[in-house]
Amino acid sequence: MGLTHHEHGVRNVVALANLALARGWVGREGCGLLPIRGHSNVQGVGSVGFAPALKEAFAKKMEEVYGIPPASTPGPRHLPLHGGGRDAGRSASRVFLGGNLFGSNPDRAWSARALQRIGTTCGITTKLNEGHVHGRGRYHVVLPVLARDEEKQSTTQESMFNFVRLSDGGETPRRRASIRSEVEVDLRARRAPAPPGPFPFETMTSHDAVRRAMAAVVPGYAPIASIGATKAEFQIPGRTFHEPTFATPSGPARALR
Repeated sequence: MGLTHHEHGVRNVVALANLALARGWVGREGCGLLPIRGHSNVQGVGSVGFAPALKEAFAKKMEEVYGIPPASTPGPRHLPLHGGGRDAGRSASRVFLGGNLFGSNPDRAWSARALQRIGTTCGITTKLNEGHVHGRGRYHVVLPVLARDEEKQSTTQESMFNFVRLSDGGETPRRRASIRSEVEVDLRARRAPAPPGPFPFETMTSHDAVRRAMAAVVPGYAPIASIGATKAEFQIPGRTFHEPTFATPSGPARALR
């Protein structure tokens, strides 16, 4: 993760890939390049749309199925929004879906100053972390939610090897019986304040319903629609390469500048 959490993160990764090519670590059995994710299910989060830019096939499906056209302009980036950009300090509210945005920034003092300028922050989280103290807005709400092994409904995760697997629900501890799952809190919050829109949030009443919605729009995710019943893991096609062939005109890999 240190390679990417850096001013020249992209160039760092390119340099490492070029080194691997020069040393013959790519294109033969037992070798290769594999990014290690910093949090569980980051791979799956990216697959279902939480990425800097939506892939074209994903955006096309969203428009076909739900009538939601792709955004005409890029969304706000984290650093300009909270740092020194024209929108800094103007955020009325922010909702944090787990994680620790304060602690994930390399400059803790800058991160604290930026996040504390926000008017209202809400953390949907399975446990408290220092971000709820140092990285909160002027008014802060914490909504505790059930962890994955406490939810009664099954959940899915995507591994770094592009396998999507089912995780059976667990038993909610008695002391947390009144706490809801993260999915339920998020979907209820989205349904409550806004009038009906193109996406049918009102029908997202179970994890199976959410997975069917994913299957309709996420490329390679069709089997997730029935994974709650089949319990069969599947691999996303077109991501793992078992043959030493690269998508270049000549076939071999090429170093990047």
